[in-house]
Amino acid sequence: MYKLSHKCQNYTNIGDVRFNELLQEAIDNTLTNTLGENAKKELYIYLKAVLSLDRNNVGRELEAFHTGLRLLFGSGALSIENAILKELFSRIGLSIHAEGDFLNLVKKARAHFSPRKKSRVLGVMLLFNHPMVT
Repeated sequence: MYKLSHKCQNYTNIGDVRFNELLQEAIDNTLTNTLGENAKKELYIYLKAVLSLDRNNVGRELEAFHTGLRLLFGSGALSIENAILKELFSRIGLSIHAEGDFLNLVKKARAHFSPRKKSRVLGVMLLFNHPMVT
């Protein structure tokens, strides 16, 4: 019987990590192109102050980002979100043909981008802890 640390029991999804990077890049580029560099920085300061949302977590906490845009820009947030979607879909090689709101379309893009790219850290640890390997 093998004992594994708690850390080794987690799954690592490399596709999700890369998707979050692409999403963050799409958000940053769109905000810069739409609002300008200074306004983008102010938006991130606002998100941090009002929603405790750090710039580096925007892709992982998309609902909070969506809420922050709506609070600040009202219905104008829709234009920013559509531009982000266009940039994101371009980066991952998709066309926007689906209907839905910002959050659902990002969810669909994520599902398309990383459907079966999971690798188990657990399996690797079992391999290296196996008595025949050491």
